[in-house]
Amino acid sequence: MLRPLFRTLVLGTIVACLGSCNSTPPSSETNSPTPTPTNSTPQAQVTPTNQPLPSPIPTASSTTQPKSVSASAPPETPKVTPSAAAVKEPISVTIFLADDQCQKMVPKEVKVSPESPVAGAVTEVVSQIRIKDLDLEKPEIAVDFGNKSAAIDLRLSANSKRNFDSLSSCEKFVLFDSLRSTLTKNTKWSIKTVKFTNQGKTIEL
Repeated sequence: MLRPLFRTLVLGTIVACLGSCNSTPPSSETNSPTPTPTNSTPQAQVTPTNQPLPSPIPTASSTTQPKSVSASAPPETPKVTPSAAAVKEPISVTIFLADDQCQKMVPKEVKVSPESPVAGAVTEVVSQIRIKDLDLEKPEIAVDFGNKSAAIDLRLSANSKRNFDSLSSCEKFVLFDSLRSTLTKNTKWSIKTVKFTNQGKTIEL
């Protein structure tokens, strides 16, 4: 008698389990559609897209920066350089050179340094004189404005084939009279006498 009862109990439990198992899936299916928070997530994504829009407003600060740079540009170009350049600009001086016939002096305008115009004029005369086989180096000049006198030291280069004693009267006129006229005819220097030397020794004319 016990066995038929035991079997019926077992079958009843199995049936109950099957019924519970079959009832659970619909519950899971009903739970799956409920999670509709997917609609809420895109809403959260839309709002940050609206927030970056005010961020471009700081571009006004970038526009102000070039204004400050352009305003600082004018003071960076001081007016000192033009004044310095004006001080160093060469000045015009009249030099005198002999003509081809050794008859007279011809004036000529040249540019020299304003710091030493007398020495610059003498150097210009020597550089423009052409005497065959006579090569001269850069001369040295000493001016005594108190005595209104000047001394020009002429030096022969090592390649010179001639010396001052071999010069003709015309060649001496071309060299020495051109230098003398250049110094004495520029009245602003007030030079009256000019002495010529060769490495400190007086040149006899």
